[in-house]
Amino acid sequence: MNETTGYGGEVLLCRKGAAPHQSVVEKVAYERGMLAIDTWEDRRLIIGHGTVGLEIVEDCPDLRTVLVPVSSGGMAAGIATALKELRPEVKVIGVQPEKANAAFVSLKRGRPTTIDYWDTIADGLSAVRPGSLPFLHIPKYLDGIVLVSDADIAHAFRTLFFRCTIVAEPAGAVASAAFLSGKVPADRTTVAVGSGGNVSQALAQYMLTMPASDR
Repeated sequence: MNETTGYGGEVLLCRKGAAPHQSVVEKVAYERGMLAIDTWEDRRLIIGHGTVGLEIVEDCPDLRTVLVPVSSGGMAAGIATALKELRPEVKVIGVQPEKANAAFVSLKRGRPTTIDYWDTIADGLSAVRPGSLPFLHIPKYLDGIVLVSDADIAHAFRTLFFRCTIVAEPAGAVASAAFLSGKVPADRTTVAVGSGGNVSQALAQYMLTMPASDR
């Protein structure tokens, strides 16, 4: 939040959880004559995320697998759609925390499903239900979703930090966590999408000292 305000942005705080935010966004947009963007259901966001898939294809011609974080599903839908339309042989795997797995449950049930639990350090993956529009793409273009523990995420954070000099927020490290924890084959050319670096000093210190396993 401090970084946002430091660049001149305004932050409005509302109830805990991602879903209630949209009603606040729409109210403020109406009062101020702004454009409200629904990060769950706006097709333009899916299209925008598709450019990440295009860049991956351009930069990695021997690509075999792509790992992408999943929350409400817009980013995963966009990246997977672009990749599969260009390179249908590439495996695109979604990644979610074990206790924030709404898209994983929805994929198994064949419909968007709301989960009644949520507990993970990856607060950027806070959706308890995937968006309806993204979910039209997820069963068609994702080859599956794998789950990682918070310990897996913290291990990935430490690996990215110490070996790659990359500071990733927990949500941005879940794709790397899937690879490093052996949830996907390691003998293929694999791209793990790192989707954010918004991490507090306290949370970074916590992940640096977490045990190797929380099981």
